[in-house]
Amino acid sequence: MNPRGISPLIATVLIIGFTVALAAVIITWGSMFIQTTVESSEKEAVKYTGSVKVDIKVRSTNGTERTVTVENKGIIPIEALVVRNGPGTKRIDLVLTPQGILKPFEIKKYDISKVGVSLEDPIEVIPGLDFDKDGDIEFFEAKVKQIPQARDPYYRVFVTSQTYDGNLSGLEGADNKCQTLANNQGLGGMWKAWLSTGGISASSRLYHSLNGPYKLLNGNIVAYNWSDLTSINEDNTNYIRSHIKIDEKDIEVTSPYKAFTGTDVIGNPIPGVGEGWCISWTNIGGINNYQAGRVGLTGRMNSDWTTTSDSEDCGFFWRLYCFEQPWS
Repeated sequence: MNPRGISPLIATVLIIGFTVALAAVIITWGSMFIQTTVESSEKEAVKYTGSVKVDIKVRSTNGTERTVTVENKGIIPIEALVVRNGPGTKRIDLVLTPQGILKPFEIKKYDISKVGVSLEDPIEVIPGLDFDKDGDIEFFEAKVKQIPQARDPYYRVFVTSQTYDGNLSGLEGADNKCQTLANNQGLGGMWKAWLSTGGISASSRLYHSLNGPYKLLNGNIVAYNWSDLTSINEDNTNYIRSHIKIDEKDIEVTSPYKAFTGTDVIGNPIPGVGEGWCISWTNIGGINNYQAGRVGLTGRMNSDWTTTSDSEDCGFFWRLYCFEQPWS
């Protein structure tokens, strides 16, 4: 019996079926590719916009000067800014010249005093970034930080959740510890430690607020201004109005209740033992080189909040007080 070949009709059906199947596979693969690409692009956008931080600080001098301070903590230059102020769709486009582009890790001030910004309404600043470097700037309103400008300015205070020995890497190292803890909690702002050395006082290092209060993160007032912080109150007993025992997470700390300060009630240096300030907060001392620094008690509101009659071994681990500072 002679073998028979596939009939033309069956061959045609098979070819059509194969073609349809192949097309379905290609469409499905293409669909998956497009979907994957879009998802990837969205993730990239989220990653990049999440790395950009806009801290809005509006200043007013004699009721006329208006500036916004923008900090770029991301890896993409900010090439444009949109400022919105007040209800409705009122907006101001700030076109940044090449000299004005905010590079990664830069902080700049932008003058908005000539464009009618009101301090009575919330202000929004929206960063614009060119992800693909194709000249197409994208704005991400989801990342806007809105600051109500009607409130009086105030400065925040916290005690560190972490403890440290007397080797703080100096005053700058102590400030960095405060800043790191604040950054980790997304508090924003600039922070310094309430800390002195023999030659540098906390009073000379920290901003003196004339009108704005100092507040804990839970809103409790520590002092109404710098003068109130560093002078005795109406009861002739207390220097501060709330215990400084709320940490950067807005949680009340437990033991240990002490904080390195090296500072008296008016912000001046007060020595401990040895060099007096753990050798400018760079050394824990030793058997033949005993060092101790003054500490404050987080549970006190009288002068003991910043300095007690005792000094503590620089090798012990205590907390730090951190005070928010204005942008310089």
